[in-house]
Formats: sequence, structure tokens, C-alpha cells
Amino acid sequence: MKKFFTLLCCAPLILMAQAPQRVDTRAIKEANAVKASEMQSPVVNKLRSAPMHKTNGDAPVYGAKTIGNTLYDLQSNNSLASRLQVYPNGKITAAWTTSSDGGTSYSQRGTGYNQRSAGVWRKALPNNSRFETSRVGWPCVGVATFGSVEKEYVFAHAVATSGLTGGFVFSTNTGIGTDFTAGGTVLNDTYNTATTPGPIWARSATAGTKIVLISCFADSSSSYPVNYYKNGVKRPITYSIYNAAGQAWVTKNAVLPGYDSTRYDIGNADDYAVDALGNKIRIVIGGLFDDLALWSSDDGGANWNKVIIDSFKRANPTPRTSPKPMNNGAVAVSIDASGVTHVAYPILGAAWDSVDGTTISNYIFYGTDREGIAYWNDKKDLNGKYSPIQVIGGTPDMDGDGVITLAANARSRTYGGYGSALSFTQNGASVSYAALSNQPMLSYDSKGNVFCTYIAPIENDESADAENFNDIFVVYSKDGGKTWGDPQNLTQTAGFEDFYPTTARTADNTLKVMYFLKDDVGISVNNANNPETTTRVNYMEIPVSKILSDSVGKFPNGINPAYVDADFKVSQNYPNPFHGFTQIDFTVSTTSDITFTVTDLLGKVLFTENSANTEAGKHSIYFNSGALSTGIYFYTISNGTQKVTEKMIVE
Repeated sequence: MKKFFTLLCCAPLILMAQAPQRVDTRAIKEANAVKASEMQSPVVNKLRSAPMHKTNGDAPVYGAKTIGNTLYDLQSNNSLASRLQVYPNGKITAAWTTSSDGGTSYSQRGTGYNQRSAGVWRKALPNNSRFETSRVGWPCVGVATFGSVEKEYVFAHAVATSGLTGGFVFSTNTGIGTDFTAGGTVLNDTYNTATTPGPIWARSATAGTKIVLISCFADSSSSYPVNYYKNGVKRPITYSIYNAAGQAWVTKNAVLPGYDSTRYDIGNADDYAVDALGNKIRIVIGGLFDDLALWSSDDGGANWNKVIIDSFKRANPTPRTSPKPMNNGAVAVSIDASGVTHVAYPILGAAWDSVDGTTISNYIFYGTDREGIAYWNDKKDLNGKYSPIQVIGGTPDMDGDGVITLAANARSRTYGGYGSALSFTQNGASVSYAALSNQPMLSYDSKGNVFCTYIAPIENDESADAENFNDIFVVYSKDGGKTWGDPQNLTQTAGFEDFYPTTARTADNTLKVMYFLKDDVGISVNNANNPETTTRVNYMEIPVSKILSDSVGKFPNGINPAYVDADFKVSQNYPNPFHGFTQIDFTVSTTSDITFTVTDLLGKVLFTENSANTEAGKHSIYFNSGALSTGIYFYTISNGTQKVTEKMIVE
């Protein structure tokens, strides 16, 4: 076996330190923020694990069952709602926004649902009719004890076909797995159809005996004819708390402490998420050009602590030479059984040259090396510091050429439902760029494994109008979020759009996913160019053992022979983590020029070595950490036409 030795002798670049503690004008405690500028820029689409993509129509890896359908295909503007409830007795309730009519008003829009008991879905051939008697949307489904009776509930915002909107239709059933009965409208105290909008676009979670609701205090009209302000923030994001045991509201449309005009200008639809476990409540708020912040309460909402996960200041524009990653508002949050809070969100990068008041102009977009699904958790090390933000998933490089090549309109996602897009003028033309990887959702199991699902477009799988179809991917962590496995393709449906993957929060034995499927890319509700068609609501369960063994969405040897030379292989370094020397094995099938590169979290190259005319066969690199600081790094091995990037950890 030929050996290829590499020693690191030069002093490496030291990782950026975390931001110092800051306290806002309301004296709300804000822990050290991990900034997106400290985020790594990895190539997450490792060729050795390129997701398999079938061409057999709409048959996914694990056969999905259609449990509903709808003509109304828009299910969220950004973050996904809690719409899949799984209970210890095996019962399941799934809910979604549905409509049996189309056109521009969708006058029959409301909540569609199905329920499973003893392995059988109640509605074998579900129609797309609502259970409410008025036009509503954006349902959140959950369970709570009302008085002494355990019931399921649905909050769906009330939206008339004309005039301003606001408030929620609050419905319940008689017990888990029974039919819902439409309730009355709540949280509409300040709402007036002619003069004042109310809260809509809710997210909900149950905290002990309380139901927590977070929403945006705005009208749903795209023109926003009337705006409402709280703490100086236009269209503010507010929260409410309902005591189910006493069946009374204890907090109505309140603003979280520290959510004011010192850090926020405008609240946006669905740029937030909430989760609860016992008396613990976690709320995350983000959005383009806004902080990504976490509000935590351990006493059912009586007191709050704010942490800025990823800070962003509008007043300090980034020059085009220093692109800044930012969150796009499609956030996900989950509290695991040990009390650790996990947060995932898409990022995309941009720079700009000037700021005129609140108008930022001259965007320069930065592509796939500055985007992906980012991850953070609130677990601190012995020094009281949070771990750096990681990029844990991304868009697959299906053909293995090191470049993600997409159709002309793949990024022009101005039709809603795929997260906020950067819209700007470049070279005299109107341009809209959305994050490619999107719609994250978090789950965990009783063994401490964490799972994150998301959607991403597929190379060479294009619609007639030059857009790329999306598949649903999953990544996992076996160590509570410290390290993550490779992306695996859950759906693999060529010529079909798989989107809005809502998962159950717990994933014991199987990861339970409800998602939507149609034969056209994009959302017809917000775009006349997308034909109105029936969208299927699908449900599937993927064995956790298959995910953790990296056997979902891949060929047995982890390589897709249609795209990648199976004889070019690169191992994970071992030992890992390490201090001193670590070994990396690789195999080439023909004589190749090999390049070995090490980068830091910012993507800055710390070390490069070339080996010309490396003979066919198996080789090893022995890498010395030298003066590298403790932290996460990436190494890349290229044979000239293919490359593989892996993460390594220096202790």
C-alpha cells in the first residue's frame, strides 16, 4: 500500500471567538451569541454518499400512503407547523390546510384531517373538505387536558374573503381520534374587519396544562393596507397562553420581552416556531435581515430568557467582499427528553453596498458554498460556551462534478411556501434568490438520537418550466447534535414535487413523516404560472435503524454508480476527534493527481498539498493537527474530477 504523508508545520488560523455578552435596552439577559459569520462553509454533498434518485414515478423508498388531498397547496409561508400528533397508544392525527374549491378565493378553505388507530386510517378515501363552517387556514393540532378530559384541539386563523383578517377558530373534539367540531373565534379582541387586523398564522404547543400560541399580528393581504404596531414593531409577532385546565386565557397577544424596535422593524408571516415539554417553552423568531433569537421559559411562560443565536444588524451593511450568511425565517425548534433545545434553519448568503434608511440595495448573492440547513443547540460546555453553528445538510451534487447545476428558474421561488427570498435588481434585471435547502423539521428518540428533515432540489430532475423538483432528505446525530451523518433521500420521486415534510416530534422505532406531493414545482396559490391541481397528502414511516445505518436513499456501498466512480473512495479520518496525528484512507482506480486541503469553519484554506501521478490503489494520509486550535475543520481530497469533503474534530 502506497503511503502519502502530510505534516502540518505552519501555524493555523485560530477560530473566531464568540461574541461578548450584550444586554438590550430592556435589560433582558442575552447569552453569548454564536454568529453566522462564524459558520463553516462546507461541501455537505459528499459524493461517496450521493443520494440515490430513482426514475420510477411516484413510488418512494418506503411506500407512502395518501391520507388526504387538497386543491389549496400553500401550507406555510416559512416555518412548518405542528400538524402531526403521535400518541403512546399508536393513534395518529394529521391535519393540513385544505380546500375543495379553487380559483382566487378558495372560499371552502379550512382544516382537513385524518386519524389512524390500530394501523388503519379512518378515512380510506379522504376528500378535501374542511370541518369548519367558515373560511380558515393554517391549522395547528395538539392535545391538552380540558378540565379533566383529554382532547385534541385545532387553531386555524379566521380569514374572510374580503376585508381585514384576524383571530383564530378554536376547535376541539371529544377525545383523541374523534371528529372535530368547529368552535368559536378567539384572540380577536382588537380585530375590526374595516380598521384593525388581528393575529393570524399561528404555531402552537402544549406546555403542561397550558397551550402556547405564537402568531403574527397582521392582515393576510399582500398589500397590507393597514398595519398594527407593538413596541415599535410593525406587524409584530405576539404570543398567547391558554390554561386548558381552567379553560381561560391567561395571556393574550403579548410581546416577548426584548422583542422591540431596537432589534426588529417588521414581523413576518411564519418566521417563528414554538415547542414545549412540561413547563418548558421555547420560541424561536428569525427572518431575512433579522436576528435569529430563542426565548426560553422554564415556568410555563411566567418568565423569559432571550438568547441571540445568530445576530444581524441592519445598520452595519456587509461589503460585497465579505458575504454574510443569514437565516431566512423557516425555523424549527424542538426540546428533547433531556431538556436540550435544538434549532434548525436554512441559510443563504448575500452582501450589499449601500443602505438608505431602511432600504438595502445592490445585493450580491453567494451560492451553495454559503447556504444549507444550519443547526444549533443550547447545551453549553464546561466553560459556559455554546457550540458553533453547524451546517448539517444541503443540496445534493447528483452528478458528482463538484458543482450543483440547476435549471434557469430553480431559485426564483417568489411564489411562497419555500421560505423568504432575496429580491433585488442585478445588472438591470429583477432577480429573486431563495435558499435551496428549506423547510427543516426536528425530531428525536428516547436514545438521544436527533433527526432533521428538509427539502432540496434535485439536479437533472426538471419541470417543463425550468424548475427543479424537490425531494425530502434526512440527517441524523447520534451524539445530541455534536456531529451529524450524511443527507439521505427519503422520497426519491423523479418528476414529482415532495414538500412540506412535517414530522412527529418523537421518533422511537420509526421517523413519522407527513408530506405533500404534486406533479409540478411550486405553489399555485401565489403564482398564476403554476397550474392548479390536486395535491396529495402522504404519510410514511421510515425505520430509525435504517436511517442510523445510512441505508436510506443510497446504494448498498454508499455510491451511486450512475454519477460517481465507485473506485474513488475517501474514509472518515481516524481517530476522530484527535490530537496529534490522524489517518485518512482513500482509493483511486487510475493514476490521478491528488489534492489534499484543510479548511476552517469559515472555509478559509489552512493547508494544501498536491501529489501528482498517484498510482491506482489504496493510499493513506497522515495529518498532524500541529498548532490547530480545538474545534471543527474540514478536509477535502480531490482526484481532479471528483472530490470528497469530511468533517474532523481536533481536541
